[in-house]
Amino acid sequence: MARPLKQPDDRASGFFHVRVTPAERAQLDAKATAARVRKSDFARAALLGYRLPPAPVTQAAVRELQAIGNNLNQLAHHANTTGTVQDQAALQRSLEQLQAALAQVLDAALAGRHGRHGEASAAARMNP
Repeated sequence: MARPLKQPDDRASGFFHVRVTPAERAQLDAKATAARVRKSDFARAALLGYRLPPAPVTQAAVRELQAIGNNLNQLAHHANTTGTVQDQAALQRSLEQLQAALAQVLDAALAGRHGRHGEASAAARMNP
């Protein structure tokens, strides 16, 4: 099914030209690519304060989080069954892996969204 046509007043028909240096152009291109949107949509969002759609989470990130979750579930099941945490080192490793994987997913989702200089990464926010 085709997308419904926009009303004439809602169609983007005007042009807005901005001169940028080659370095600025490369930066804008990279940010639009990272945000997985067209350059015009990225520029419109930046100029008019629109929110960009969230970046999709990759299958690799989902598999990694599932594997870490599986390890944590096994450790939790054993702890609940026996009443003790037998392998505290494995639990600590799993928690650190989970924290790092979540930080990567957050950083990927936030890449190019804010454009603020000096903003802390998700990993830095999770480990104050």
